[in-house]
Amino acid sequence: MKQYSILLAGLLILSAGCQKADITATAVNPDETSGEPVPVRFGLGQPAYNIAVKSAGSLETWGDNDLYIFGYRTGAAEYSEDYTPAGSQESTTLIYNVKATTSSVTGGTSQALEVLNENGNPFYYSGNYLYDFYGYYVDDAAATVEGTVWSKVPPETDPSPLVITTESAATPVSGVTLAKGVYVPIIIDGTQDIMSAEADKTADAATDDLGANEVDAADCYSAYAARRGVHPNLPFKHRLSRFTFEIKPGTESAKDVEVTGISIMANSKGFLGVVGENKDAVIALPTDEESNPLTALALKERAAGSQECTDLTPVSLADATVGDADGIKAGESIMVIPGETSYQVIIETRMKEGSDIKENPDPIVKTLELSDKSAFEAGKSYNIVVTVYSPEEIVITATLTAWEDGEEISVGQDDDQKPSGNGQ
Repeated sequence: MKQYSILLAGLLILSAGCQKADITATAVNPDETSGEPVPVRFGLGQPAYNIAVKSAGSLETWGDNDLYIFGYRTGAAEYSEDYTPAGSQESTTLIYNVKATTSSVTGGTSQALEVLNENGNPFYYSGNYLYDFYGYYVDDAAATVEGTVWSKVPPETDPSPLVITTESAATPVSGVTLAKGVYVPIIIDGTQDIMSAEADKTADAATDDLGANEVDAADCYSAYAARRGVHPNLPFKHRLSRFTFEIKPGTESAKDVEVTGISIMANSKGFLGVVGENKDAVIALPTDEESNPLTALALKERAAGSQECTDLTPVSLADATVGDADGIKAGESIMVIPGETSYQVIIETRMKEGSDIKENPDPIVKTLELSDKSAFEAGKSYNIVVTVYSPEEIVITATLTAWEDGEEISVGQDDDQKPSGNGQ
């Protein structure tokens, strides 16, 4: 059996793999008039902006990440098989939830990916059919749902997608009715980056790797297009909203305050749409509050070079300067399911008095919301500035940054009244 891995112009091209062990390809780009079978190959650039690995916050490049890939004949939803796993060579399903683990290439900024079947062979385009390709990444947040009972998938176990067919589309799952398609149930704790991808036929037809520009989007993805250098690229996009935090003193006396914890109250369970009508929609939430109550998603931190998040080290303001534009960065980030118009943020503090430490028993609760009261969006990052005036007096502002540019917003701040209290 043969495996192919090709690196072209900074794009990761993967050999993907075949359904029959006795079929081999003599070339990665067979002559366009050849009748040789053509392997499915994917482009995989760096993730849009950042990716989080094993609950470890944001990283700049792919590491050893488990991506899961689907390939369906175009129009598969019109067939009786819907989006179910492949049952035969002529199935509308070509690739079903196949794990492809990214691996580093020399230099650390480009990675190669192979999508192989259970026999270790590439998948091949079948006949003259057209195909669509999708993928997802859920870190360690994959879950299963039985009725209204949610359970995390054990470590080192592949996710089990939830397939909603024509027949099952009318039956609620954990209180929510899902449209036909493929979903991955998830349980997040605020540290995982959740992403999905769909290959863009129009974009890929315009950027074939042979420079011929002879293929229309209507011919993608197929053996015909592949012979002319057009292959599916999977652009993974963030499906959560991200909150980063920085802390600064508002008065000199506030420099004796330490922030010991920050959390956001949000839903932790949801259905990630990967294929079908809801593939681009906001993650669907169970409607049964018993199975999906608001959960405190805590801010964690990660040491340099570590792949694991740990509890937040208390943030001291002793060396900070009142009036500085930049605050002290706290922890990694909290990533939440978007779609809400507001979230509650809980801030825990304590006071240092000489060698004594006085805990503040009452956490401070603030509301995060946009100036126009619109919903927080997937793929956007909000920088939360926590200005401390005393253990009880805190002002919060939020600015939209990084993942996508956007408006500057103020949250929980009374512009007409200067905060007062022990910190004055």
